Amino acid sequence: MNTMMGRHHRTNLPPELAPEEAVLKYRKTRNDKDGPSKDQFWPDFSTERPANNPWNNRLFEIFLGDFSQNHQDVNVKDVSSYFWTYLQTLRTARRNMMKTTQGRTAYEAASQRSRIDKRKKTVRLTPFLVPVF
Repeated sequence: MNTMMGRHHRTNLPPELAPEEAVLKYRKTRNDKDGPSKDQFWPDFSTERPANNPWNNRLFEIFLGDFSQNHQDVNVKDVSSYFWTYLQTLRTARRNMMKTTQGRTAYEAASQRSRIDKRKKTVRLTPFLVPVF
């Protein structure tokens, strides 16, 4: 799923979101050419629950089709559960990253704290040399 979203393995960055204009157009037309595709596999987080969204429902259909081609004996219920849970997790993570703290996003603040903590572990304090007279 990350690969389809253009996210690299182990990335902390949120996925690119579907353009609002495209989502609105798809809601009106429900035409597959107006909606997401394998090349434009972007979620829509404009609703509280991603599963209550026509754009994301189409996204799931695309994911299921791709997943089914690469795996035998696909249990649709398990794949569905995975997809919707993961999408909700991404939505929550994105929302948390976008919260601001003192002019920075929570993601930037946490990232800085992590860098400081790692640096503290790698820097060795050496005692000051006192000259002997």
